[in-house]
Amino acid sequence: MPLVSVLMLSFNHEQYIGTAIRSVLSQSYTDFELIIIDDASNDNSPLVIKEFATKDTRIKPIFHEKNLGIAKSLNEGIDVAEGTFIALIGSDDVWSIEKLERQIAELVKNENLLVWSEGLIIDQGGISSGEYFTRLHQVRERKKSGYIFEDLLWGNFILGSSLVFKKQNLGTTRFNEELKYLNDHQFFIDMAKKYPYLYIDTPLVQYRIHGHNTIIKDKEGHFRDLPKLFRYVLETYGDGIRNDIKIYIFQYTVDALNEIITSRETEIGSLHHTIKQIPELEGRISDLNKHLGELITYAKSQQSAVQMKDKQIGKLKNQIRDDKQYFDDLVAKQQARILELDQHLTEKIAYTEILESKTLKQQARIVELDQHLTEKIAYTEILESKTLKQQDSIKNLEQVKQEKISRIQDLENEVHQLHESVMYRVTLAFHVNFIERFFPQGTRPRMLYNRFLRRIRSVF
Repeated sequence: MPLVSVLMLSFNHEQYIGTAIRSVLSQSYTDFELIIIDDASNDNSPLVIKEFATKDTRIKPIFHEKNLGIAKSLNEGIDVAEGTFIALIGSDDVWSIEKLERQIAELVKNENLLVWSEGLIIDQGGISSGEYFTRLHQVRERKKSGYIFEDLLWGNFILGSSLVFKKQNLGTTRFNEELKYLNDHQFFIDMAKKYPYLYIDTPLVQYRIHGHNTIIKDKEGHFRDLPKLFRYVLETYGDGIRNDIKIYIFQYTVDALNEIITSRETEIGSLHHTIKQIPELEGRISDLNKHLGELITYAKSQQSAVQMKDKQIGKLKNQIRDDKQYFDDLVAKQQARILELDQHLTEKIAYTEILESKTLKQQARIVELDQHLTEKIAYTEILESKTLKQQDSIKNLEQVKQEKISRIQDLENEVHQLHESVMYRVTLAFHVNFIERFFPQGTRPRMLYNRFLRRIRSVF
């Protein structure tokens, strides 16, 4: 059984998860198991995880068929963890090689500690910005070691990817599955109420900031979690919380709700007239804000008299609870309307995509017809070219024909002349034969014939 169980959540971090896994596997401290829970990623993260798991038996992968969320996945990892201690790491962060070794050394001295460390900020390419995690969260004046319960009520500054704690100390404490993002803050507060923290000033973790960090991608989601978180804190630990912290919580809750309203104004423009129809609520919220502002000013200037205002704050707390419940109901109705509008928008987008698909098919058909027409035109041009060539060929043949006819006529004339010449020669030969046969030499006919024959030979 390993001493440490490392929990890594994975969701669409194919670009970074390989680096995160390698940083765990290369730890100088080696007695650990690495539980990787992929929460239904739709990129190549599962393939990366499976490839590493085939090469190192310390990796125990878990793959979700549907997305269950951060808190539920972490709780699942806690339940299956076999180690004495549990360490957390984000699938986009990176551990230094001695990280576990240094923290386990502290836990050996006091196993009830929750050990965390400083973190170095890096970008999506792994380049350091030179900034540190605690400076980014402006916690210079806050206590980072020891019992830091009250310090955590002012805001979360624990780097989750650096935390190591004893599993047995959890008891029934788990990540709140009703909180989408701030479940880690509540978890740190719950544990801080029971056990001390130990902060290591050395940056043992590289904390990556990129476009897909939840605090950047869904800031409104964090604001939505704040009222739920503070309501839990007040209901669970309210009697032990200082009044100035309660006032801060009240004001921060109102600010968070105002942020939610502001960020959603453009999306709920169609519902704005509904809000205007409830001036009573706006008046009560305005009076409440005004009263809280006066109370904060008074508390800062009259700190010593805060104890005398407990009754007044108690009444104010009840009034705030009532007003907040009323406002929560209103927000729930608005959220339901927003979900309805979102669904309608999704349907419109789907219909638009169908039209775009049909348009693309029609364009493809038009391109196909254009190509076919182009081929027909090209074929027609080829036929026209062949026709022109054939016409030229016919003209040449006609010319050759005329030349042949002319030549034939010339030959016929020549043959006619030759025939006449032959007939003449035959006739002449007949007469010569006749004269030579019937008129001997020295007779007058023969002498006339000889003279005539010499003239004829001179011609032919």
